[in-house]
Amino acid sequence: MFELYLKGKVENVVKGKDFVNKETGEVKPGALKLQFIHLDEVRGLQTIDVTVPVEFEEKAKELKGKEVTLPVELFARNSKIYYRVRGL
Repeated sequence: MFELYLKGKVENVVKGKDFVNKETGEVKPGALKLQFIHLDEVRGLQTIDVTVPVEFEEKAKELKGKEVTLPVELFARNSKIYYRVRGL
């Protein structure tokens, strides 16, 4: 078993757009995300967005501009890698 950690400076904290299910009309609030800047030698400067679960949103809003080390989980969908905070 292994654990993954993301270490870096939180450049920004953003709230995503709300999602509306077209069939049911149900509205799900947009996810809060921490944004990190990453310099990739091949692709150049990139933004890494890390989704924050609802239970950590208040604490996450205080992290802007701070150096952090966070436990994360990652998953892939449609050939993209997504990150989610496991705990704060």
